[in-house]
Amino acid sequence: MIAVTAILLVVLGVALIQFRPESAGTSPDRLLEEIRRAAASCRREAAATGTPRELVFEPEQRAVSAANERIMLPEGMKLRLNGEELSKSAAILRFFPDGSAAEAELELESNEETATLRVSPLTGSMEINEDQTE
Repeated sequence: MIAVTAILLVVLGVALIQFRPESAGTSPDRLLEEIRRAAASCRREAAATGTPRELVFEPEQRAVSAANERIMLPEGMKLRLNGEELSKSAAILRFFPDGSAAEAELELESNEETATLRVSPLTGSMEINEDQTE
C-alpha cells in the first residue's frame, strides 16, 4: 500500500510539472525567473558531472530548453542575447564545471515591460533587473 501511494505521488508530481499552464508566467520578469532557475540547475549539473551545460533557445518552438526542462515564450515576446534579437537556434547560457560561465546578458521584452538577466563570467552568478518603459 505504501509503495503504491509513493508511485502515485511521483506520477502526480511529474504530471503537475508537465502540465503547468503557460499563462502563469507571461510577464518578462516571471519568465526570466523561470529561466534563471533552469540555469541554476544547469550550473549545478555542470559542477556535479564535470562537463559544461547550456540552455538553448529554439525559435521554431519559441522555447528555452535545458536538459530536462522547457520554458515556452508567448507570441510577441522578444528575446535578445547581448543586445541582439535571436532568430536562430543558439546556446544562450553556458556553464562550466569550475562554476564559471560564458558572459551573457539575456533580455526579454513584451509590450512595455523589459527584464534583463546578467550572468557573471567569473562566478556564474545571475541577477535579474526589471524595467518599465513608457
